[in-house]
Amino acid sequence: MDITADSEQSPARPANELYSPEKIIESLRESRGMVYAAARRLGCSYNTIRRYVERYPEVAEVLEEERGRTGDQAESKLVEAIGRGDAWAVKYYLSTQCKDRGYVERIEQHVSGSLDGLSEEQLAERERRLGLPVGPIDASDLES
Repeated sequence: MDITADSEQSPARPANELYSPEKIIESLRESRGMVYAAARRLGCSYNTIRRYVERYPEVAEVLEEERGRTGDQAESKLVEAIGRGDAWAVKYYLSTQCKDRGYVERIEQHVSGSLDGLSEEQLAERERRLGLPVGPIDASDLES
């Protein structure tokens, strides 16, 4: 990527900035898109890097590119683990990428105690929090 060409499209650099966008980009590349690591390399805060990402499109582009590369590398390691037959990798992949095939995690919750004494409003709020249909149950709801 030609930094000088991209820099011409950036807003004017404030005089009080300690780092050039190019220096931030270099640090992001060296840290493979890890913002805290890039900040540590430069001796600045995470928020400083985030401000450059917001202010300079070329910095944001490099951050996205580096995170994409790291994501690709992580995915390739997952595929290798699947190829070796590592059960954890197979399970992880199926539960995150094959939900449309029925591979979903299910959580069962058992509730004890009484709901007696709760107002209709309190019962409705509990139903909403649990993701249940709110209101009285119709007999036709039980047939399906």
